[in-house]
Amino acid sequence: MQEAHRLGLPVAAHAHGVTAIMDAVEAGVDTLEHVSFLSATGGRPEPELLASVANSPSFVSLTLGRDPRHPFPDHPAMTSQLETIVSTIGGLYKMGAKVVLGSDAGIGPFKPHDVLPYAVSDAVDLGFSPLDALASATSVAARACGVEDRKGRIAVGADADLLAVRGNPATDPTVLRNVQAVFRAGIRVR
Repeated sequence: MQEAHRLGLPVAAHAHGVTAIMDAVEAGVDTLEHVSFLSATGGRPEPELLASVANSPSFVSLTLGRDPRHPFPDHPAMTSQLETIVSTIGGLYKMGAKVVLGSDAGIGPFKPHDVLPYAVSDAVDLGFSPLDALASATSVAARACGVEDRKGRIAVGADADLLAVRGNPATDPTVLRNVQAVFRAGIRVR
């Protein structure tokens, strides 16, 4: 960890289990990936651990984005813990965690590469404001990646990577799935 930071490199921890999350928070990693609080008993994580995660300097990269056209596999162990995972995600947001929306796109047929817009809608369904959900996928994500000077915002000197949609995602995040145009560095991608 210290060596990576000495070299200017961020450290991410792939943390599903409660112990892994505790260890990663104590180590001071830059990003916590997934943070699903899986346990053998399927119980809810301790409030103290949730507070530690929310109050840590780490960004919390949550895995959301479920496209109903690609259903999640019916796996009894995972299904039994989904309620805990979902309520924990909303709780971390409400406690002030620095949330980044991720999707794990490409991990399997149930997670194709175009599911990130669903993550924004999922976050709103979990209690995020639409603007906070958008920021979690753009400006907060850019900060977590250390590229906030040129990504995740519309400003002079930024890269001008833009998505044009029909509708207002600040009030209805589902319009992110109604893409009208994509611009990369200010040039329209066809």
